Amino acid sequence: MGVTTKGSKYLLIKNNKDLTKTDKEQLEKILNQSVCLRVAYEMKEEFRDIYETSTTVKSGMKRMKKWLVQAQIFYEKTAQTIRSPPARNMQLLY
Repeated sequence: MGVTTKGSKYLLIKNNKDLTKTDKEQLEKILNQSVCLRVAYEMKEEFRDIYETSTTVKSGMKRMKKWLVQAQIFYEKTAQTIRSPPARNMQLLY
């Protein structure tokens, strides 16, 4: 069963903190249609939070490792891509 609500893509990819009250109500209706979609959305928001609020590379990497453990369960290929050597070497840029 797919989510076909008009405007759902916009609501799913936009920063949660930038959604209006009406947007949040509509998003909640969309997320109630699928447990998997809710998990994916929450993980997306957590990933964004790691990126936006980590104050040091070390703290960001620590949080990212925890996130990757969860991501591995749901998104094995994506987690493997993030863990690939080029991604680990990104810390050398900072």
